[in-house]
Amino acid sequence: MIYPNECQNLLTLVFCAVSYWSAVIQIDEMEVTHDDLVQAGITQQYNRYCRDGTDCVCGIFRCEFEPLQRRFALHVPIHPPMKNLPEVEAIGIDCDLRTRVTDCQKFGVRIEVVLSEVATTQHFNFLDVVISSTTE
Repeated sequence: MIYPNECQNLLTLVFCAVSYWSAVIQIDEMEVTHDDLVQAGITQQYNRYCRDGTDCVCGIFRCEFEPLQRRFALHVPIHPPMKNLPEVEAIGIDCDLRTRVTDCQKFGVRIEVVLSEVATTQHFNFLDVVISSTTE
């Protein structure tokens, strides 16, 4: 998979300013953990880059699990659509879960997130997602 420099490691991010419920959080080049994301109230944070023949959407998405729930479907729309079908990589941040891309289109992807065991309480998990395609 081809990544611009910004997408090579989403766990090390530069958030210039994330606005959420009128609060601005400053996080400068630090290791972002699950607790950091929960405290910041982030539900999704992503960017799109088009450089050197690569179109890349990379970001962090929150998956909310209710008690007794084990699966979650994450939908990531892409607009305008990519020129070619993208490659997708999704990895849990500080958590034990499995991911599977169940639908991949130029205009969006669907990722199934499965916990290693059934949730006993309501909680959040975060996914580091990279969606990339060539622009040619």
